[in-house]
Amino acid sequence: MRYTLLVFLFAVVCCGCSGGKFKLYPVEGTVAQDGKPLMNALIEFHPQTEGGTSYGETDQNGHFTLDYAGGKKGAIGGKHLVRIIGGTTDAKEAQEEIELRKKIDAAGQDVPPIAMPRPKPSNNKSNEPVYCEVLTKGKTVLEIKL
Repeated sequence: MRYTLLVFLFAVVCCGCSGGKFKLYPVEGTVAQDGKPLMNALIEFHPQTEGGTSYGETDQNGHFTLDYAGGKKGAIGGKHLVRIIGGTTDAKEAQEEIELRKKIDAAGQDVPPIAMPRPKPSNNKSNEPVYCEVLTKGKTVLEIKL
């Protein structure tokens, strides 16, 4: 009986963290550094009110879309602190990282881990915090310039 109650409480707590009570809004955008697309960068949007972090990754054009917990798309409306981790403006370096990720994925669990380079710190050279507003009507489209 205790075990069943514990499992039930755990499920209730987890459901509360999955974004079920927060309305999500679609967000996409691009990140550029010194006028060039920032590729393979991890993007995190931290709401300045309540709720969880949304995240994405830039492609070869510096484009990203945001996802929320539980595979949901979007971000909570309002002001967000934006963290940009890693990334490169060098196309060759970006392609090498993509190839390394493919090797890691193909290796599966039967092969010893392949060393993956650690993400570089934020590419925000000014070290000033980056904030963006997620609109509560329609889609938010952003251009972040570093």
